[in-house]
Amino acid sequence: MANIQIRNVPSELHRTLKERAEKAGLSLQEYLLGEVTAIAETPTMAEVIARIRGDELFEFEETSAEAVAAVRRERDEELDLR
Repeated sequence: MANIQIRNVPSELHRTLKERAEKAGLSLQEYLLGEVTAIAETPTMAEVIARIRGDELFEFEETSAEAVAAVRRERDEELDLR
């Protein structure tokens, strides 16, 4: 496994992160690894835009009017059963 080292961390920031780790029942290393993992797993806005631009447009099986009508029918049927 690789290592990451961060230098010149302000004392207040270090204290805050250490407190959060303790509250979570984790070591600072475990806590930060979880946070860094979450950051890496979340796509950036640029990545999201690139995916959207690269994807073909969605084709829906029904129009929005048909979908609304279906939802209303289901709702009305449920109300009739009461």
